[in-house]
Amino acid sequence: MNKVSIILLTALSLFLCAQPTPAIGDPDPPRSTWIDFYAAFQVVWMHDQERLAMDLNQAFYERWENPLFSSLAASKPRYMDKLMNLIDWYDIRFFGDISNEPRVYTDERHAEAFSDLSARGTTSQEAAFLAAAYVEEWNIYEYRAGDATGYEWAGEGMQLVYDAYRDLLGVASFNLARLASQVDDYRAQLLSQSDVDAILATQWEPPEVGFVINGGLTDVWYNPATSGQGFFVAVYEKSASVFVSWMTFDTDLPDPDVTSHLGSACQRWLTAQGNYDGAVADLVVYSASGGVFDAATPAPVLEPIGTMVVQFDDCSSGTVGWSLPQLGESGSIPIVRLASDNTVVCKVMIPMLP
Repeated sequence: MNKVSIILLTALSLFLCAQPTPAIGDPDPPRSTWIDFYAAFQVVWMHDQERLAMDLNQAFYERWENPLFSSLAASKPRYMDKLMNLIDWYDIRFFGDISNEPRVYTDERHAEAFSDLSARGTTSQEAAFLAAAYVEEWNIYEYRAGDATGYEWAGEGMQLVYDAYRDLLGVASFNLARLASQVDDYRAQLLSQSDVDAILATQWEPPEVGFVINGGLTDVWYNPATSGQGFFVAVYEKSASVFVSWMTFDTDLPDPDVTSHLGSACQRWLTAQGNYDGAVADLVVYSASGGVFDAATPAPVLEPIGTMVVQFDDCSSGTVGWSLPQLGESGSIPIVRLASDNTVVCKVMIPMLP
């Protein structure tokens, strides 16, 4: 993007509507649907960038039949989906049609880049590796610009953009290292040579397999078969911990003579807390008793009464397993979100480790 475009787009940011950011005390990091015009433009631009990389690698695979090109092309739709989730979350489709068709770009400069780079890659297989690597260097440059400087004035309201860019930056660096390994004495094409040398010297780990708990799972969850009961789940990524409030009832209905001033005498509020690893959280279940409505005294007493294992299959479903030895009870409950509004936040936050 040239400087004039950036200035014009930044000026137009005043015309976008903003929604309030979450209150202090909400699970970190804050999530907002606010985004300025320049940032919105760059998210769409990066979606084009990843499509460009996909189209080039697919063309190079058809020309040279090297499996590395096929592997890179096959990975790109997942990165495009991550950016498309941002586009949907921030509702920024006002730049025009964002097509799912190969070699169809929102910005004509990417069409021109495809024409130029694909022509370079037809001369030799090494030239194809260099052309594909050029796009990854270009991605790294753009993701760094967006993460480090482009949005610093926006603060925590665009945390989803920060998270996605840092994630995709790691992927682009890994892809660059894979492509550069196919070329003798790879030299930087867009970044500084010191930057490229540092990327190539990094020992990249293989991709993680399976779903990983992230902050986008913070929501209300329940089992439709037992509507009226459910779980408030809060994920805290910095401490890799999960807090659950379990809204449920006693194992039997209370005696008709038992009275209650507020709510039902058989309502139970259990909490659970602990750490997670991958898609599974191992928690201790507590029962609170002895407190009085809206009063500091007497202080309620928390008693550990069992354990809970929360496992998520994806951004929309999971299972709560529980064991309460005092009751001689154990079992599992399938859970889904009460509403799907925030599912896209989870999808954006799924890590794409190289």
